[in-house]
Amino acid sequence: MHTPRTWDPERIREVVGDDREILLELVSLFFEDTQQRLEKLQRSLVGGDLLVTRNEAHAIKGSAGNFGAERLHEVSRRLEDAARAGELASARELGAHLRTCFQELRSVLKRANVGVS
Repeated sequence: MHTPRTWDPERIREVVGDDREILLELVSLFFEDTQQRLEKLQRSLVGGDLLVTRNEAHAIKGSAGNFGAERLHEVSRRLEDAARAGELASARELGAHLRTCFQELRSVLKRANVGVS
């Protein structure tokens, strides 16, 4: 069984090649968008709005997959499934785990010197 990695740099290279400027711009946009979505997702979980939770988890899943953020992608997928199934307690737990995965990704990219502060 494949254990999802925090980040697969080869995945993003497929998109940007070796263009560091584009990579840095993409990283910036990814983190800005994902941070906003996580905030909206958190509010939806507090309010018990599983439709918004599902939609935000779906959007994060897609961008994380394109970005090579494997663990963030996998947890987003599980959160989307839990929200779709109406499992609020599970969704709240996965939402907390999703935030942790996002912070891990930020740390990995910071250590890799890929435009994250």
